[in-house]
Amino acid sequence: MKKYIARELKLVSENLAKTYSKNNRDFYSGQTFTLKEIRPLSEHCAAVIYELSGGKLVLALAFYKRTKKIEDPQNPGKKKDLWEWKLQFLSDSHILGIEGFAKIKEEIELYNFKFNFKKGDPF
Repeated sequence: MKKYIARELKLVSENLAKTYSKNNRDFYSGQTFTLKEIRPLSEHCAAVIYELSGGKLVLALAFYKRTKKIEDPQNPGKKKDLWEWKLQFLSDSHILGIEGFAKIKEEIELYNFKFNFKKGDPF
């Protein structure tokens, strides 16, 4: 994970802990969140572990995604992609679905691999 991406993830993760710990927000659980650990999973994904004031741990999936096009201040009249970290607290059902998705994705990658070569090209 590139340094600027990792630093942005840490900042977003800390801000989420502060936001979820506020007692005036919707769905306040009565507990405070403390960022415990960030485990990188790939260049654009991480597992973010929070400790609740009651002692339990909760897990969020963080993913870095392109959210919109913005004006590029270094190139007037041009647009650039804006990337942001999004964090999601997944249920067991979501995780099972993602595991199934990963298996299908692997099958599609295997199927598509042959299209990288012209007929008769040696491997």
